Amino acid sequence: MPATGARIDTVPLSLLHPGHALLRDLAAGSPAAARFFTVPPGEPAAALQHAARSRSGPSPLPAPVAQALAAHQRRCDGDDRSTANAEALAAGRASCVVTGQQAGLLGGPVYTAYKIATAVRLARRAAERTGRPCVPVFWLASEDHDIGEANHTFGTKLDGEIGRVSFRAAGGRELRRLPLDAQVTGSVARYFGDLLPAGDRRRARAPYAPDGAQSYTGWVARSWMRLFAGAGLVIVEPALLRPACGALFERALEQRPAVAGALAAVAGELAAAGYRAPLDPAAAGVPFRIEADGARVRVADAAAELRRGGVDPAALSTDAALRPIFADALLPNLAHVVGVGELAYHAMLKPLYALFGVAQPAVLPRRSLTFLTVGEAEALDRYAVAVREALAGEAHPGAATARLLGAGEAAEFERAAAGIRAAFEPLAGRVGGVDPGLARTWQRSRDHALLGLARLRSRTGRAVLARRGYSRAALHRLLNQIRPRGRPQERVFPVPHFLARFGAAFLDACLIDEPAGPFTHEVVTLPAAPDGP
Repeated sequence: MPATGARIDTVPLSLLHPGHALLRDLAAGSPAAARFFTVPPGEPAAALQHAARSRSGPSPLPAPVAQALAAHQRRCDGDDRSTANAEALAAGRASCVVTGQQAGLLGGPVYTAYKIATAVRLARRAAERTGRPCVPVFWLASEDHDIGEANHTFGTKLDGEIGRVSFRAAGGRELRRLPLDAQVTGSVARYFGDLLPAGDRRRARAPYAPDGAQSYTGWVARSWMRLFAGAGLVIVEPALLRPACGALFERALEQRPAVAGALAAVAGELAAAGYRAPLDPAAAGVPFRIEADGARVRVADAAAELRRGGVDPAALSTDAALRPIFADALLPNLAHVVGVGELAYHAMLKPLYALFGVAQPAVLPRRSLTFLTVGEAEALDRYAVAVREALAGEAHPGAATARLLGAGEAAEFERAAAGIRAAFEPLAGRVGGVDPGLARTWQRSRDHALLGLARLRSRTGRAVLARRGYSRAALHRLLNQIRPRGRPQERVFPVPHFLARFGAAFLDACLIDEPAGPFTHEVVTLPAAPDGP
């Protein structure tokens, strides 16, 4: 059931991603799109059941990796259930559902929380349907090195505009090497001081307390554990699994020509079907080397790397093409929970799974959500703005003002504009006959009259709004909450934004058991949380 007091409306997910042809066709059940996946990413229950049948049973992880995985949950402030799930996974007593993301500031955009919530729910469903334990796994991509994607977040300023905070750090190195220093904590303080909306501020801050965390990614991991306490979440970081990946890295380097050829072939097939191939076959599928200072550099010569005296898995790292395959070679994964962009990545990986001899799990879209307060939903109705318009970026204060002006008044202004054009038209030939240079003066005079009428119409519209207690500025602030910076809400604001606005009901709504279908976007309306310190 929905969270208490929640109202859920739905729109097609493609409304937010109008140019994503693969998403559109998968949502329509197209066999031509589904053929790029071993398990068609349709109904989650059927996909999980199919994946469970196609994979062999879980196998124990190597002892050092198993011990490190369980210890890691305790370092991340995991509760007893998370630790027990990690031990079951490591011992081969449980399968899993995996999702993952880079370690963004305050967790990055809220869609990461939606990924984790989807994995939690799907793991629960898989366990119920198969009768075997299944645990949710979050792959924290702490080896990533793009600091420009991780060092910032957005919030709402007092005037309703969108503000940004960020911290400085050297790029090109694994994020797990980044300390939790004054640069990071200062940016967090600025966010909570300047950009956190009114509401349950104490709850919004609580998961992000440093509490002795030494590294940036360690702090991010703890925040996810605290947010999903009791859900049995297992957090995996690549460095934990690298010791068991020596043979896989060696094969990736030896098979480099075959990997490039397979990616090139599927890229061609995608293009022929009208879909974009997001991975460059000339570069993708090549491991990175981790230098002593943490710099992450893609291997330039696979053969030379093999001649270095043996593959050291601790010194190598996967890229976007290899990461899912390596994870699935080690973990008994039934499904990857992915975002819309990642669907296209996974559409290129089916031949690589076959090349490495690894079973490809199901690939399932994460939940996609927009949250509104009850007051915001009512305001949209008052402004005669449909939520679909707002989500698609088609709602503008000017258009809403014109709509509220009323059909009669709008028609009067249209007639007046037509009258100005009609009155000026006979003069064009006359003034041009007197002096051809006056033609431009005639045009400027006509346009000036029309501009004056447009200003009158705009001011009349504003007066109508004011008389009804509305304003264009208030509507602009409202649309900023729905589509900040011209992007879906879920891709901009971090989790604290929603914890402050909705309190505990926010995570409850993320974790409901019966959401809409996998290619649906949900608009969740909740009461606003009361203001707190």
